[in-house]
Amino acid sequence: DKETLQTPPTYSAKKVDGKRSSDSAREGTIITLKSVPVFIKEFKCIKIQKDEIHFECTGSKGLYIRVLAEDLAKKLETVGHLIKLTRTAVGDFQLENAISLDELNKTGSELNDKKNSFLSIQEAVNFIPKIELHGLEPKELKNGKLINIQARLLNSGLQSGTYCTWDTDEQRPCGLFQVNKEENTI
Repeated sequence: DKETLQTPPTYSAKKVDGKRSSDSAREGTIITLKSVPVFIKEFKCIKIQKDEIHFECTGSKGLYIRVLAEDLAKKLETVGHLIKLTRTAVGDFQLENAISLDELNKTGSELNDKKNSFLSIQEAVNFIPKIELHGLEPKELKNGKLINIQARLLNSGLQSGTYCTWDTDEQRPCGLFQVNKEENTI
């Protein structure tokens, strides 16, 4: 792993003063975001031809591949941009295991052959950190009530912005949420 600093693009979901940078940019306000540490776990140059470099990269959450391509061009003392981006994995999801929309639109026996490929909800969220809700909390959360999770948050090590899946006493997910550590809420 190589740690590097990367400045997120202006048109990103990063928030500044509670507002997405991309929303500000669309309104004509250009915000320069702070550089953040990201990890490049693997970088492999696949092919160089004329004015194109083909590469594969595995990186940490928050790594912007388009920015990485621009940074690479700067290091080579030229200009550049991304022509094509294929995301081959996100968390535990792999492109090689994906089912295309065309395949999903098939009917009858054609689709029945694929049903064993579908993940259960539990399998789909397995890689997301879990904190259990007890008693009435799952129902309250479902109804939009903020749940104070201060004690659980302090013990879990979760950081603000981390997406969490919540397991109920029945051991089934009931939602995906963003943690706000400053307010101790989800």
